[in-house]
Order: sequence, then structure tokens, then C-alpha cells
Amino acid sequence: MIVVASMGLSLQTAIAQKTASVVILPFEIFSEKDMSYLQTEIPSAFKKSLEQAGARVLLLDPLSEPEWRKRTADIEELKKLGLQTGADYVLWGSLTWIGQQFSLDLKLFEPLSEMRPRPFMAEGRGIENLPSTVDNLAQDLSLTILKRQKILSVEVSGNQRIEADAVKRVVKTQPGDVYNLEKLSADLKAIYAMGYFDDIQIEAETRPDGKIVTFKIREKAS
Repeated sequence: MIVVASMGLSLQTAIAQKTASVVILPFEIFSEKDMSYLQTEIPSAFKKSLEQAGARVLLLDPLSEPEWRKRTADIEELKKLGLQTGADYVLWGSLTWIGQQFSLDLKLFEPLSEMRPRPFMAEGRGIENLPSTVDNLAQDLSLTILKRQKILSVEVSGNQRIEADAVKRVVKTQPGDVYNLEKLSADLKAIYAMGYFDDIQIEAETRPDGKIVTFKIREKAS
């Protein structure tokens, strides 16, 4: 168990979170309808989500890089692009739209690694569900890009009179979220603001597939 925060200890300084840079290429669009506008709108949506997670993102303009499709088929060209832009990762992909069904297929490449591009994929239905699908994929990408882990569960321990559910209601961190120290810091303050506790500690247990976060609380004497 690793204590990541307690009274008098700053979450922001407890563990430094790595910031990585990503260059995103235009997306290929396969659809019977004219949806070419999504070629740049989808990368822009990924840029917004990844920047919110803490990454630095550069979009590759198809007009300034007319040969971008050739780059994605050549590992050496992808490495060269990473070096030219200073990016830690190169991201590209495609959207396939058939009827109301769509599929987003992405590849993430680390130029300084010998590993092959890593695939990411999600499916959905209806244009109204495309933004949330992009957000969910961006969260999965950020786990790799920012070397972070997913939260498996959020627990409360040490409570006697105050129900655990009452504490969890003021906590924004939820299972499935990316492990984020800034967000946990806000949760710590929200629990203190309830006014029932003398001390609160946050412990994070690392598992192979993520972290279990536990808020260990000590109630004030009645």
C-alpha cells in the first residue's frame, strides 16, 4: 500500500505525473455519405480530450502534409515524423460508417520504441454517440501515453458513524477514471469540508490492471 496523501502532505508534490507529447494525423473516413469533415474534426476532438488529461498535442494539417497517408504505412517514416515534431507518440486512425453503425480504429506508435503500433478500437451507433466514444477512447489512450493507471474501485475505511456512501457522494473520482492526483486532491478537500473528520489519508494499492483507491478517515470525537 502506498500512502499518497494525508493531512499536511500535498498530492501535487507527492508524485510527479509525466507529461507526454502526441502528434495526431488526419483520420481516413470510409462512408457512403460525405463525412470528410470528420477527417480533421475527430483529431481535434482527441486533441481536446488528451490535453484535458495532461498531454501536449500537435495536429498534423493534411494541407501542409499531403503525404501523410504514406507515412502511416512506413515505420521509418513514422519515426522520422516523431523526431521532426519532437513527439513521444504518433496517433492516426480511421472511421468506418455503415448505415447507423460506426467503428473507430486507431494506432498509437512510439517513435523511440522498437514496439509495433498499438491498436485501439471502439464501435458505436449514431452520430450523437460519436463524441462520447472519442472521449472513452481518449481515456484509454491517456493510460498509455501518460503512463497512468485506471482506477478499479474507490473505497472508504475507518468510518464509524458516517456512512461510506455519504463520503463517496462528495468524491468525484470514480471507478474507470484515470488515476489523477489533482482530482484526488480536490476529493480530499471535499471530504474535509464535510466537517466530520479529524484526519483523512488516501492510499492507492497497485494491481496489475489498475489501482484501488481507499479514503482512510478518522471521525471527530462525538
